[in-house]
This record gives sequence, C-alpha cells and structure tokens, in this order.
Amino acid sequence: MQELPESSDGAVVSYGKPTINALFEHWEQVMGYPITVKKTENRRFANLLINREGLERVKQYVHASAYARSDQYAPRITSITDLYYKWDKLTDWGKRKQAHQTDVINLD
Repeated sequence: MQELPESSDGAVVSYGKPTINALFEHWEQVMGYPITVKKTENRRFANLLINREGLERVKQYVHASAYARSDQYAPRITSITDLYYKWDKLTDWGKRKQAHQTDVINLD
C-alpha cells in the first residue's frame, strides 16, 4: 500500500471515507493485491456497495471472491467495480456451490 503523506506535526494524513479506505485495505489483505487502476471508479462503486449492503457484508463478498478464484465456473472478480456488477452472479454461484459442499462461505 502506498505511503500516505504526513502533516507538519508528523501525523499521517488520511483521505476519503474511512469505510471505503477500510474496504480497500481489506481487499488488499484478502485478494493479495491492491486496487491500482481506476481508483476513483472503484471508490465510487465501493461507496455504492457499502451504502446498499453494509461494510461487513461487502467484506464477506470479498472473501467469497477470493474463494471463487479456484473455481473455473465462478464469476471472475478483479476489482470492486466487478464485485458491484457481478454481485448477483457471485451470490448465485455461492448458493449453488453451498448446495453441493459444506466448506463454502455462506452468502445468505
């Protein structure tokens, strides 16, 4: 993650909504890479998802996205924008997967 600038008193300056920043940090931890392209667009869609679903539910779906990378039939999600547009597909995939296995992340 890139270094944030420091203020004159040495404190780190943070920009943007804390919930969106928390989601971006969570994405990097879970997915293993930061979102570096189209940051403004991804922040906008992160805000839409958080307002619609809540931060904890969106974090749960980030985990599901990471889990889904190992399944060739799962939707490919490479950004928060993808997560927004493929939310229903990921939900459907999770429910179908859950019907056949017990180790799947519950998306209900």
